[in-house]
Amino acid sequence: MLEKLIRANVRRQEHAVMVAQALNEAGKPDRALIYLDNLPVQDKNYPVMIGERIHILLDMGEIEQAEALVQPLLNEPRTELLGHSLAGDVAYAKKDWAGSIHHYSKVADRAVQGETLKRMANAYLYLGRGDEAIELLSNHIGLYPYDILWRHALADIYIQIGQLDQAMPHLVFIVDHQPSDVMALNNLGWIYSQRPETLSRALELTERAAALAPQTIPVLDTYGWILQQKGEVSQARGVYERIFEIGTRHPSIWYHYAVVLEKSAEQDQARDLLERVLASPVEFDEREDAQKLLETLPPKEAE
Repeated sequence: MLEKLIRANVRRQEHAVMVAQALNEAGKPDRALIYLDNLPVQDKNYPVMIGERIHILLDMGEIEQAEALVQPLLNEPRTELLGHSLAGDVAYAKKDWAGSIHHYSKVADRAVQGETLKRMANAYLYLGRGDEAIELLSNHIGLYPYDILWRHALADIYIQIGQLDQAMPHLVFIVDHQPSDVMALNNLGWIYSQRPETLSRALELTERAAALAPQTIPVLDTYGWILQQKGEVSQARGVYERIFEIGTRHPSIWYHYAVVLEKSAEQDQARDLLERVLASPVEFDEREDAQKLLETLPPKEAE
């Protein structure tokens, strides 16, 4: 459909960007680059088109090629702001957090996109400057209180640093204004699950999230784990069976399933799963809990 659109009006560069984005998001970055290469000269040299090429190259891991395209944009006054935004993206891809902040700060007071602001906040966080990340996002939310992306970003930071009470009002705001926001429902439900007095509310929210995203494993995991916290072990087991039908190798989820199996009196199955989890070299936060649970299980009976 987008290719028909661009053929109908070949001079509308915005349409070409949409086509390239669609191809890249469909997992065809090579085709997206070929498409951009075949555009008329006046179109493929359009700054936003160059920006799209840079993003595709970054997605492909071609950081040096992307970086080479940024410098000319920085050298021209009319494209300098775009150049700093893209230079920030390149630095972020290189994990040069200080460099990304330097470039993003040049455009932070202008028409900055939500994803750019989120990356800038993350860069502060990676440098151990969480207070600055919070200040950055809080200031923008003060100006644009209905911007959901920024509220998500701020709530995520609060969750990462363990300030759940600070994350909660932002997630409540999102759920109130966008009742079908799966990640807000999931994360708010998880926060409520940390307190016995709000466990029922946690189950209600995560059940809604799971209904909206029945194939999303992290969402199903949150829902299943809260079900077992509520004592709904049979339902929890059904959720984890669904997760394993979809497929996952995440050791934390395997541990959660083992807990549910143990509570279902399926101790041999729980032991098998825990032994596989603990044999994995992948680290996960609940490894010590998994080891303790395994030690409480009786040995398997000889066949």
